[in-house]
Amino acid sequence: MLRYADETAPLLDPAAPRTVGFAAHARPERDADSDAEPFRFLVARPAARTDLASVTEIAGHVNLASMRAEREKNELAIEQSIRTLAGDLAWQQGLVLLSADLIPQGGGPRELAGNVRLQAGWGGCWKKETRARLFNFPGLRTWAEQETLTYQPNADDEYTLEFAGLAVSPDHQGKKISRFLADAWALFVLLHQEELRRRVGTIVSLYANLLTADADGRYPFYERVVRPLLGNLDYHAADALRYARCGARSPFLDEFLDRRGGQPRASVPCHLLPDDIRAGLGAVREQTRGCQRNLERLGFARADKYDVLDGGQYFENTIERLDRRLSRQEYRARRARPGEVRRQAVRVTLATADRPPPYFRCARVRCRPDGDELWLGEEAFDELMLRHHERVAVLGAQQSGEAAR
Repeated sequence: MLRYADETAPLLDPAAPRTVGFAAHARPERDADSDAEPFRFLVARPAARTDLASVTEIAGHVNLASMRAEREKNELAIEQSIRTLAGDLAWQQGLVLLSADLIPQGGGPRELAGNVRLQAGWGGCWKKETRARLFNFPGLRTWAEQETLTYQPNADDEYTLEFAGLAVSPDHQGKKISRFLADAWALFVLLHQEELRRRVGTIVSLYANLLTADADGRYPFYERVVRPLLGNLDYHAADALRYARCGARSPFLDEFLDRRGGQPRASVPCHLLPDDIRAGLGAVREQTRGCQRNLERLGFARADKYDVLDGGQYFENTIERLDRRLSRQEYRARRARPGEVRRQAVRVTLATADRPPPYFRCARVRCRPDGDELWLGEEAFDELMLRHHERVAVLGAQQSGEAAR
């Protein structure tokens, strides 16, 4: 359990205009007591230093390369996020870590329910390619196709953004927290896309690597296929080195896997992979299926690409396709007095926009549309730091006539 702490508040210009936007998937609630989302509301915001203990505890329940129960590593990620958002750290060394607070239905202090991160993708990936070969022998002439995994480095001036580290506390699984965090991540990208392009560079795609580690924290694809190509380095050493001195590409990966002189790019014939590795390539683990569904809902699709170290399946999207997927509609925010937003009111996901990135807020909360106004309860209105009649951008919100009344 945590109290809310905004460590960057002094940076905000109170005179600056602020706008909010929200992603929908809204529906009328027939009976709040039987609500499938048992909370007053959720808030996603940039991680604060006071989140360290909870972030580390949540990481201990998952087994992801980007989420380890290592205090020092999580402390560094939070500091990277704070400094990246403030503009003090380049995206090539930075990331954004969003934490989700759950405000319980029956009262009590807020709890950190999960987190997700946004980071630039560096280096390259394995791309599956099909090549044709002609076998021409006396009495035998035939064509055969052969699948290979070939190292594909990023272009020097083209970047990707990665959806990573989605983790939900076991205490709050089954409450659609992962769906909310995926929406919050998408909204951050859409609402700050110009800032991201200015600071990152040309962003050609969005992607996620959907493979989790084995129970013992080891990666069979790396150990049996990639490790011999990287000088027999331990996975964690290779993972750290691939981000060293990075631009869009990774000098470390290029040194071992890209073409050098007469040496071609690294390429692995798929038929030579061990049977279990070949059969498991691209398989999404059971505990990651929910994340896959959330990404597909946002327009991400499976690609013939795999993580260069662990062989994880890539799902890809673009900012433009994500933008088309989440349609917008504008309202003006209005603070409602107690009782003016009923317990049966529509629940939506909404996020602040037109603010500097350090002050991003996303919330899932009940509201009442009324003409061009959107009525929000006092608690949510204050949580989002709104002013009367600030504009709000609605993403695909829907409500029944009864819920609107």
